[in-house]
Amino acid sequence: MLKVNRALSATLMVASAVALSQCSKSSMPNPASPGAVSEGNSNAVGDTTTSTPAFGQIRICKQGNVSGTFTVTSSPVGGGTATVLNPITVAAGTCRQAASDVDTVNGLGSNITITETSAGLQSISAQRIDAPNSTITSFSFANGGTLFLNIFHGFTITFTNNVAPPPPPHGDEGCTPGYYKQSQHFDSWTTYSRSADFDATFGVNFFNPNITLLQALGNGGGGVNALGRHAVAALLNAASAGVDYKYTTAEVLAIVRGTGAYAGLSIEERKDLLAAANEAGCPLN
Repeated sequence: MLKVNRALSATLMVASAVALSQCSKSSMPNPASPGAVSEGNSNAVGDTTTSTPAFGQIRICKQGNVSGTFTVTSSPVGGGTATVLNPITVAAGTCRQAASDVDTVNGLGSNITITETSAGLQSISAQRIDAPNSTITSFSFANGGTLFLNIFHGFTITFTNNVAPPPPPHGDEGCTPGYYKQSQHFDSWTTYSRSADFDATFGVNFFNPNITLLQALGNGGGGVNALGRHAVAALLNAASAGVDYKYTTAEVLAIVRGTGAYAGLSIEERKDLLAAANEAGCPLN
């Protein structure tokens, strides 16, 4: 029994020495290539560190264009003494130490569960270091998975998240029906012809007999005539490279037709949407 105890103590001392030696070097984080850089000197949970696995530590690295927030929970095994930071946020392009279990007396450990709660998760890669040879290997890890951590093992888990940037805000420019109906501004017409049929252009049946786009601009009165005036101006604004308009061509057509997101709106309400956009301020000469 005495020989067994001495052998176990010797094994623990060797593993401890390996773990400590791993913490004596220094390097900047490199989440793009876990394991390819030397060990950092960080030992505290929550510290920014490198991507190289270290004994008794779990490191989380982030790639992509967004930070990641993680829940990290610990369940001791046979008296394990793990320390975790929960929750922990890791900025894109960095690594942080999320958990530590450096019990060198008993060599016991803890089950550590790691779950990312951020959007845009695309992939996860993982590496581990194992005693007694400090061997670093890759393995599979799924979000919400559990790792057994003690002084004989260490892990680096790299999460890659990319979130598409929001679409640019709609513009704040627009020219009025009065602008487009003036002959000196006919050179501002693009894509659409002044002689084009209104109903055919918009896919509606507003006018009988049919009228052209230019005639619609000249119609007075309210109701469908007012909607028609602003519909033509809106279509020309959306098609113009010189106008940073609030709506796209497809959105203008949907408003005029009262379809999609604009279904159920009255003619007056649809006209008001286009009128407000058309009167935002004309950048054209």
